Amino acid sequence: MKAVKVFIGIFISIGVFLPLAHAEAPTGSYTHPTSVLTTAVDIDAYVRQEALKSGLYGLYETLRYESAGWQNIQSFVKDPTGPNGREDSWGICQLHLPSNPTITKEQALDVRFCVQYTISEFDAGRASRWTGYRLFKRGIIQ
Repeated sequence: MKAVKVFIGIFISIGVFLPLAHAEAPTGSYTHPTSVLTTAVDIDAYVRQEALKSGLYGLYETLRYESAGWQNIQSFVKDPTGPNGREDSWGICQLHLPSNPTITKEQALDVRFCVQYTISEFDAGRASRWTGYRLFKRGIIQ
């Protein structure tokens, strides 16, 4: 019993002289170390960050659906008039180039560009241009 009292006394004494450590969660936004986002994990984190920052309902879910799990590629939808026999939509945002004549294929494939463009379209009330958003609103995707 005496050993326990000595231990407690030493523990309390040390605690008085040592400052308390405060742990806090990291703050700030996610920043990818390079200018190009290529992995699904990095793209997911970036889109999640931008969706939270913008406060736009359904943005993250829309882009996750449109990209088929963060694939930065051409659409899978068959279209005999489109390049490679598929719809002329590109990137994780699936920007349809004929409907967006001022956007290049390179811009559509640039994750940061297409997400910011999509945010501007959502802000302008044009979210329903994306199939993923319409499905999200109907509760078909989550």
